[in-house]
Amino acid sequence: MKIAVFTETYTPQINGVVVSIETFRKELEREGHQVYIFAPRFKRGVKDTPFVRRVYSIPYLWKAMREQRFCIPFPWDLKGFRQLKIDVIHAQVTASNTGYLALLAGAIYRIPVVHTYHTLFIEYVHYTPLPTRIAKRGVIYLSRYYCNACRRVIVPSSVIIKELRSYGVKKPIDVIPTGIDRSLLGKTVPFPRERYGIPSERRIITFIGRSAREKNIPFLFQVQKLLHARSLPVHLVLIGDGPERKTLEKQADGFGLSDWVTFTGYLPREEVFGILKDTEVFTSCSMTETQGIVILEALTFGVPVVAIASMGVIDMLKDRKGGVLTPPDPEIFSREVYTLLTNHDLRKRTSREALEKSEHWDSRTTTLKLLDCYSKAVEEKIR
Repeated sequence: MKIAVFTETYTPQINGVVVSIETFRKELEREGHQVYIFAPRFKRGVKDTPFVRRVYSIPYLWKAMREQRFCIPFPWDLKGFRQLKIDVIHAQVTASNTGYLALLAGAIYRIPVVHTYHTLFIEYVHYTPLPTRIAKRGVIYLSRYYCNACRRVIVPSSVIIKELRSYGVKKPIDVIPTGIDRSLLGKTVPFPRERYGIPSERRIITFIGRSAREKNIPFLFQVQKLLHARSLPVHLVLIGDGPERKTLEKQADGFGLSDWVTFTGYLPREEVFGILKDTEVFTSCSMTETQGIVILEALTFGVPVVAIASMGVIDMLKDRKGGVLTPPDPEIFSREVYTLLTNHDLRKRTSREALEKSEHWDSRTTTLKLLDCYSKAVEEKIR
């Protein structure tokens, strides 16, 4: 099968969508399929394979979106597309310019379009200059229009189905989470504590995600203060970057935690995995995750997880194996972290459960589900 993936975010960018695209691409190619990527072009040198087509793009002017690219497709971006003999088109970002280019290609060449609804955009309207009520209506309209223009829709967790149905999405929806590529697990770089000035006796808790408002990171500062009040030498490592990083650094200082919080910025995945190996508890405080690939990565390294019960995280931890779900209450959250850090037998059992659970989220298994979705889209188009 030949698949064309259209996306508004791709390497060298680092985020969950890119991880998802690359994980599925590698597995699809291992299964003998060919994947073509249509993605934003960057000025700085990016080494691509012949199967990556770059679309002209410019950076966003909004501070909050500086890491993203605004694609401006031209008609010649589809030059030679017919000769590729694509069987199915996979659009990765809702209502983006490359997303509409995917619909155009599907209409011109009569190819079914499948779409993955990665992000619950209604939770991100604070980035727009529009009044919240108007922005939410716009998100609902665009999501409904785009999803219904595709042959099938993919969501990473079951809770998103109800949301899309409430928007008026009528097309078939498949739940296909991104799995973990286990071949990457051996490629780790040891966590250099000395580089970040973290003493060896400190216990490491970790968060991975964008330094942005919707990630709810100040919640972890409250949790850490409560842990320190219980005389636990806990050091918080925040992996990632974003528009709110400087503000968060000031907030950490305001909590008196500047020597107890480390902002690493974006890191290669082998370094991220090295930190996870040294992590005793992984934390997730975001209220907007549709899956939380980083939680799966933590589970794969046997790291117990404490997370706020929200969105796609519930699918992973609702059985309380490998981690704990809590309400958005720092007292309760800190109590669960404290219990895991001080109860050796519990942490050992939870770590074992995490490893066992991660085996069910293997990337080959989820890729076979994706291929089944593609086959159904092709069959429905023919019918």
